[in-house]
Amino acid sequence: MKKNITMESNTLRVEIVKQILKKIEEAYSMAIELGVDCGVVSRINSTANVIEPYFIVDLVQRKLGVEISWKNRKNNVVEARQVAVYLLHKFSRLSLQRIAQYVNVADHSGVIYHLNKINGHLKYDERLQVLIAAFEKDIADFYEQKNTNESNPI
Repeated sequence: MKKNITMESNTLRVEIVKQILKKIEEAYSMAIELGVDCGVVSRINSTANVIEPYFIVDLVQRKLGVEISWKNRKNNVVEARQVAVYLLHKFSRLSLQRIAQYVNVADHSGVIYHLNKINGHLKYDERLQVLIAAFEKDIADFYEQKNTNESNPI
């Protein structure tokens, strides 16, 4: 009896792993379709560092020239907030609630709303695709430089 339970739980684990791998393959395919430089993403993911949320928020604010914590609905501020949410979700290990705190959104549901909006826009908005790719490259370059400086002290 115990052997059957163990075999069933192992079979269930295998199925879960298969489903996870399928989702990873789908996400990678979508990234390729959107023109995301997967080399940039892998360089970021291969770093030992966890990306500091303040770095991402500051980068978005400086590049786009807006304060994302402002409570207004101007298009440029909303887009900057969505970009920050997208990058924080992608490159940090923060919960949705913590991301909400960094971008001055009420709660995790606001973060989900911003993620859905920007993911929808990324499917057809080339300007936004280029903008996100530029931010990803900036993040990768920063951490690559940081890792080089840490491994080769002068």
